[in-house]
Amino acid sequence: MVKKSVAFTMFLLICWWGFIKKNPFSLSLHQWQDNIINAEKFIFDIDSIDNLIIGSSLAARLQMDSLPNFHNLSLGGQSIFDGLNILKNRNRLPKNVFIETNVILRGENANFKKIVSSPILNLLKANSPIFRSDKQPLVLFKKKVIYKLKGVLEFQENDRTLVTKTDNPIFGEMLALQIEDYSKKIDTIVMNEQFENLKNHVEFLEAKGINVFFFEMPVNHQLVELTKAKYLRYRVNNEFSNNDFITLPKNIKKYKTRDGLHLTSEESKTYTDYFKNEAITVASILYD
Repeated sequence: MVKKSVAFTMFLLICWWGFIKKNPFSLSLHQWQDNIINAEKFIFDIDSIDNLIIGSSLAARLQMDSLPNFHNLSLGGQSIFDGLNILKNRNRLPKNVFIETNVILRGENANFKKIVSSPILNLLKANSPIFRSDKQPLVLFKKKVIYKLKGVLEFQENDRTLVTKTDNPIFGEMLALQIEDYSKKIDTIVMNEQFENLKNHVEFLEAKGINVFFFEMPVNHQLVELTKAKYLRYRVNNEFSNNDFITLPKNIKKYKTRDGLHLTSEESKTYTDYFKNEAITVASILYD
């Protein structure tokens, strides 16, 4: 009975492998899965990359078409530490790593780390696409059948609750929540733990000969001088004085954002150009 079950399972896997080969696709259902897919592609599909961006959903807004030879390992709803942990699963590391500083307070996700760092799973994923998160039959079934029946073809970030007009009352409410959060007293005990963790990651990278840089994503100008933003800016400059820090652009008041934190498409384009020029300066990056 066990032999028959194993044989049938192998038969199904072979059939699914053949289907994927004939009908390639890459699909996900939600942000969590997007993050795992991003990690898997970075670990298994990218042979080499000179410049790596690690951040949160804020840095995920960077327009990568304008940043050749960069890979963006920013994970929506997660921490920079989740991205930094992924690096330890690669053999070929980047030359330069750019770390976003806006959400250092957010800790790593233990479940995410377990998934992307599993030796057995990674061995299977490295050798066969059928084990990848973007190649799961249930995802294909839901996307093509269930959602289509419901009249939902795909989920886009623009369809979520983020708001584009700053005179919209919802935008005002969201910005007010961010102002309240950014104005809170700093929990120095938690911050010390997070910065100690960050130091360990930076030391690991630098021991491998990697250049580490920091950058701060622009948020709504009403937040940039509040308690949390000023504290993080101070700590990064103080703790990592030997590492270049790409500071906010001088025209910060032009960044209204969609919800207080995340840039609009136009703002993202403007900041990406700024980031590119600053990265060229601090890391001596060359473009053809």
